[in-house]
Amino acid sequence: MILESAQRRCRLGWLGVVSDGRSLLAVYLGDRPNDLDRQRQRDFPHTQWREPGQRTRQWLAALTAFAEGRTRDPGIPVRLQGTAFQRRVWNALRRIPYGRTLSYAGLARAIGHPRAVRAVAQACAANPVPLLVPCHRVIRSDGSLGGYSSGLWRKRLLLALERQKVRSAGRRPLSPPARA
Repeated sequence: MILESAQRRCRLGWLGVVSDGRSLLAVYLGDRPNDLDRQRQRDFPHTQWREPGQRTRQWLAALTAFAEGRTRDPGIPVRLQGTAFQRRVWNALRRIPYGRTLSYAGLARAIGHPRAVRAVAQACAANPVPLLVPCHRVIRSDGSLGGYSSGLWRKRLLLALERQKVRSAGRRPLSPPARA
């Protein structure tokens, strides 16, 4: 398999993407470029790499604008590979509106598995394309942030940027977060 990879610095630290030229396969966030390289090699160990094409560079720029709160929907195609349960969770995550949150328990109910809260949290942690599949919008039932594989400070910042964008658009933000 031959894939493309690109990365750049942004407000969230370093942001990296992996693409096959038709869709994004992975999104990485980290404190240093080497963090992203390690994650990429772990996830794609037997891959040949080529320089990123124009489409991959455009997607990285659009994703950066989204990560920095300058746009709501980067409109980037993704290819999600995971179990049937993970894909169900990831599809439900994509339905959480921009600027809103949902609890892990609420997400479990939304996919028809109300007792699978821990499995839902694990599927969120396994999300290969954070930001595009917005697992940062999932919080604990008590309103606290819970976890985020890329760091809680990033989750906090992403949620704040979304709330700010909703407010500036004249829409009523949803605070406190929805509880389930």
